[in-house]
Amino acid sequence: MSRRPTALRAAAAAVAIALAAPATGHAAGSWLAGDLHVHTTYSHDSYGGPSDDNTGPDDAFALGHSVGSQFAIGASRRLDFLAITDHNDVRSHTDPGFGTNGLLGVPGYENSLKGHAQMLGAVRLYDNGDSSAREVRRVAEELRADGGVFQVNHPAEGSTEFPDDVDWKYGFEVPPETIEVWNISRLYQPPLPSASSNDDAVRYWESSLDRGARVAPTGGSDNHFVSTTAVQGVGQPTTWVYAEERSVAGVLEGLRRGRTSISHQPPGYGGPTLHLEGDGDGDGGFEAMEGDTVAPGSELRVTATGATGSLLRVITDGGRQAIEPVPVAGARFEHRLRLPETATWVRAELFDPDLAAERGVVCDDAFGSETTYCRNQLLILAMTSALYLRAPASVTAPLDQPVALRGTARLRALRRGCRRRPFALSVSGRAIHSATFTLDGRRLLGARRRGDRISVRVRPRGLRPGPHRVTARVTFVPSSATPPRTLRTRFAVCGRAARRVAPRLAG
Repeated sequence: MSRRPTALRAAAAAVAIALAAPATGHAAGSWLAGDLHVHTTYSHDSYGGPSDDNTGPDDAFALGHSVGSQFAIGASRRLDFLAITDHNDVRSHTDPGFGTNGLLGVPGYENSLKGHAQMLGAVRLYDNGDSSAREVRRVAEELRADGGVFQVNHPAEGSTEFPDDVDWKYGFEVPPETIEVWNISRLYQPPLPSASSNDDAVRYWESSLDRGARVAPTGGSDNHFVSTTAVQGVGQPTTWVYAEERSVAGVLEGLRRGRTSISHQPPGYGGPTLHLEGDGDGDGGFEAMEGDTVAPGSELRVTATGATGSLLRVITDGGRQAIEPVPVAGARFEHRLRLPETATWVRAELFDPDLAAERGVVCDDAFGSETTYCRNQLLILAMTSALYLRAPASVTAPLDQPVALRGTARLRALRRGCRRRPFALSVSGRAIHSATFTLDGRRLLGARRRGDRISVRVRPRGLRPGPHRVTARVTFVPSSATPPRTLRTRFAVCGRAARRVAPRLAG
């Protein structure tokens, strides 16, 4: 498949964005572009020169931006709004540079808890108490009462099997309105230069959807430093919010209603746009958008601009791919589809092929589970929030309960003969949430997920000759109402395969 050069794609995107907007039944509003996670020198880890009151000269390498500088950069990148969210500091909203250069200034701060939360709309600091789940729920309710939005930031670290290692330690105990699923560039992966795994953050969000929650995804540049502004400055990524009025209150209300979409670049850099709509009443008008609800089986429409040559993917319950990827042809592209009536939510994303299979083969042998560069998607260009597929109110089932899709799982391994060469153990099935493999009672590291298949490589070298026992502990998405299962198999190692190099084991 041919690929349009980056410069030409950016130019085409700029024209397409200016001329095209998705047709919806919400004519009163508009899509606004912004960044919901930006720092200034009011943060303790961003240096502002000799007068900085919370960062010393020993951190001069971390030279940061003033409030006015960040708004100027946002304007140069054609953003509409900017949220300044310094660490536990709200002085930015009274700074003379706040809300300048024609941008809406969204006040807030990044709240350090057991993990990080974004206090969007906050103009004061809230008392976290003992930071227990109960206290954080209280804080979230206080923020909502003041008109704000509570967001979970970069919830997942570079874990191999979500949710074993998550940055957001409260799990699902503190429901947010939004989750930051895209923190800085997808090209940056753990352990460096990013500490956040966006793929795992997406799985955390999708798990919330599977539990029946209505929560919107967002992206944020998390920009701190002048030195990273070119590649991780405001709007990289950009969060698009559908607001019924061009105001801070309109942006916050759009977030609450789940009307979001994310692009890897801002409008000024030709970032593509992607939107998902539904025709719930069957009149061909596509009156529903991201965050709305339509009846199961309704016709859906995905609209992409500025993404010629990329691929469209549609995702539904359990994080499963609903259709084969569709090539995007033309500066303004449209694709229509229907999903089975068992589906309860749907989202869309744009991506370019990124040699994931080839990376896995080479990278896993060298680094194992130490980095997500081996397994995560790198070239995601845009993604939408979810559109919900629920039965009409006349149906007796509660509207907030997803339709159960019973989970299945099968553990695959060749059992005949003995093994000399590396081979894969894999669990595949339906509605699988996670799988943990053990070899002779010790956990195997380096598992990778692709769709509904989770696999781990076993290298016979270093294992004793003879039979070995394998188990896989499988959990399923909550909406499937399927209890965890433990699957078992075994394999044999040939006598000459025993060498010095052992498989990666925990413990």
